[in-house]
Amino acid sequence: MATKAKKAARLSTKKKKWFQILAPKFLGDKVIGESYLSEPTEAIKRTVKINLMQITGDIKTQNIGVKFEITDFKDNKLHTSIIGYEYLPASVKRLIRRNMTRVDDSILAVTKDGHKVRLKPLLITKDKVSKAVEKKLRAELRAELLKLIGNSTYEGLYSEIIQNRIQNELRKKFNTIYPVRGVLIRIIKKEVGETKRNIIKNEAAIKPKEELKTEPKAEVKEETKEETKEEKPKKKESVKKPVKKPVKKPVKPAKDSQKKE
Repeated sequence: MATKAKKAARLSTKKKKWFQILAPKFLGDKVIGESYLSEPTEAIKRTVKINLMQITGDIKTQNIGVKFEITDFKDNKLHTSIIGYEYLPASVKRLIRRNMTRVDDSILAVTKDGHKVRLKPLLITKDKVSKAVEKKLRAELRAELLKLIGNSTYEGLYSEIIQNRIQNELRKKFNTIYPVRGVLIRIIKKEVGETKRNIIKNEAAIKPKEELKTEPKAEVKEETKEETKEEKPKKKESVKKPVKKPVKKPVKPAKDSQKKE
């Protein structure tokens, strides 16, 4: 019998293309990368991390990394929004030397347009300071940053920090309190979701009242006592053993020979 040659199944493959990835408008819509895709919608919600010097062209910003998220596809190009800013840890270590105090903090705040932001500033003094001065500097730094975040939009906050305006203003203010070498914004990132404390409160509110009720303590104690009584074996009564009295040995009479002597 003649064998029929099996026809190989053809796989339907789509042609891929290169699509440009653009920075947000406040950074000038500059090209920050390219992606090789068959469908551009597949790239949405992907993240891109680059050096800030690629956008600004300033060598002073080479120690800063910026993170973007692809949000939309328009005009055959992928558009992004900024979600992170980080000063590289190695460059921070170079700034700190002996006889200096490092003042760190972590602030969670909401911008004017309703975006939740986590901001981590760093203040470096010229000399070592006491704990009281360090505490005062941290409190003043937190108060100033909360005002700035509350009065600025999400993109406006990033643009002010990238242009180093906020850091310079804070440095001038804090020099009146104590000589400061520099003020940095180490990290900014967009907070998504709720914090742990809010989640715990929400779970307690959702539960019905019957589940939250517990049995009275008195009933539990009685049950435990009865169980312990049944489980524990009774102690045997101790029987007193009779005490043996020492027996006196009889004295032998002396011999006649001993008497004569």
